Amino acid sequence: MSEVYFELPWFEFKNSMLAELEEDSSKWRVSKNSTAFHGNVNSGGSWYGYTSGQVSEWLKTGYMPDELVSGLTALLPPTENRSSILYNEDEGEFHVDLAMSGEDEFYSMPVYEKRAYGCRIEAGIMFSCAVPAAIIRDYMIWIARSLWTLESQGINCSLLLDFPSKDCIRKKGMEGTLFHNLVRVKDEGINSDFRGWSAMVSPAALRSFGFALMDLHADQIKGKSNPSYGYGSGRTEWKVTYDKERKSISIENPYNPRQSGRLSSESVFPAFEMSEQLKAAIEEMKNSQ
Repeated sequence: MSEVYFELPWFEFKNSMLAELEEDSSKWRVSKNSTAFHGNVNSGGSWYGYTSGQVSEWLKTGYMPDELVSGLTALLPPTENRSSILYNEDEGEFHVDLAMSGEDEFYSMPVYEKRAYGCRIEAGIMFSCAVPAAIIRDYMIWIARSLWTLESQGINCSLLLDFPSKDCIRKKGMEGTLFHNLVRVKDEGINSDFRGWSAMVSPAALRSFGFALMDLHADQIKGKSNPSYGYGSGRTEWKVTYDKERKSISIENPYNPRQSGRLSSESVFPAFEMSEQLKAAIEEMKNSQ
């Protein structure tokens, strides 16, 4: 099966959606993709699990629910102490050799600092239309809590969200293609306010933002977004793994949790199991660096 990738940086994607919220221009549109984009950005209801007003609020002011603040307190940052030597003119250990050689700075002081490992996180988000909104909401809250905890404890994360779906775009000659619709939410090494990009890990991440992203992808390749947004990722498990070669943590969800092996009888998000897998992935990352 062929795969096609489309990626947007968060700030560009966010600005496109904010512009769509501020003016109802859909009645002047002739493009089906544009009309669908407008509808997705302004969507809400019982199937979605949130209101259109919440979508607007999360985009404008961020997503900070009470459930997020508690975080995953058992996840400690994989840090280690390291020291460096800072030379100066009048304090610390005296180095006679430096003084005799004419150096101006012949005292030294050890400087201790914390080092947090960089962490690339790739999270897949795609569910069957039959999956209850509560499961998607719990999954997104778990992702948000995980990122919040890692960021607040000094682990510098980059985040890439992928909304993969087979045949989510209709175009001649591309039947059976798995389209990867990606948002580069945060880059490693860039300080950012969690509130500024937290909407992308809100409950609206899939059924509003993810679907809207597919509309933009369809426009980019001159196709048409599928009204059903395709047939999913084909993934069958809840899992978190660490890829040593790529130095990245991968988070995946089953397309239909009710048909995912030993979890087939459950209709809830397995938060404890995923947290344990995430802790194991972080430990593996720590030991490999």
